[in-house]
Amino acid sequence: MKKLLSLFVLASLLLTVGFASAANPACSSERTLISGVVYHGDDISNVIPGASVLIVCHHGDQENALPAVLTNSNGVYSATFKSEECDYLDIITVIAEKDGLSGTNTGQVTNEYSFSCMKLNAGEVNVPMVPEFGAIVATLTIMGALGAFFIVRKK
Repeated sequence: MKKLLSLFVLASLLLTVGFASAANPACSSERTLISGVVYHGDDISNVIPGASVLIVCHHGDQENALPAVLTNSNGVYSATFKSEECDYLDIITVIAEKDGLSGTNTGQVTNEYSFSCMKLNAGEVNVPMVPEFGAIVATLTIMGALGAFFIVRKK
C-alpha cells in the first residue's frame, strides 16, 4: 500500500511539473508579418491578382529579402520574417510587378503584439501599380528630338 501511495505521489508530482512547464514554455517565437494590397493606380478597389511581390526589410545595416510571393485573388500578399531579419520599427520596401505594370512603396513595421508565448510584429504596405513607360517614352523622346532637329535645320 505504501508503494502504491508513493507511486501515486510521484506520478502526481511529475504530472504537475509537466503541466506547469507545458503551460509556460520558454517563449522564443518572434515573427514579423508584412502584408498589403497591390492595386491599379489610385483605386484601391481595383486589385491586381497574381502580381509578383518582392519584400525587402531594412534591419539595421542589413537588407533582408524574402523570395517573391504572389498576390491572391483579392490582390493581397503576405510574408513572414524571423525577428532577427525584420523587427518592430524596421523599414519595409515592397516591389510589385505584373504584365507591364510595376509599383514600389515603403512602409514601417508599426504594430507589435504579444501573446502568451509569442511576439508578433506587423507592418502593412499597399502598393499602387502603374504602367511602365520606359521604352515608349524613350522612343518618343528620340523621335521628338530628331523631328525638332530636322525642323530647325530646314529653317
